Amino acid sequence: IDSIYFANNQKDAAKIGFDDQFLYEEVARDASSRKIPMKNLMRGEAIKVFEEWELKSDKVPY
Repeated sequence: IDSIYFANNQKDAAKIGFDDQFLYEEVARDASSRKIPMKNLMRGEAIKVFEEWELKSDKVPY
């Protein structure tokens, strides 16, 4: 990614009711101390997809 363009920031969004600060804080916490339980599902299947992507010769690096 060479550049990211944006107009509004998190504070602007929060002022009109799109306040995601709680989610940012939750994700930053250790999973065992989150207020909302987050459960990891189907990791084995998801890892297979990552492995397939890793082997692709025409992938676009993220």
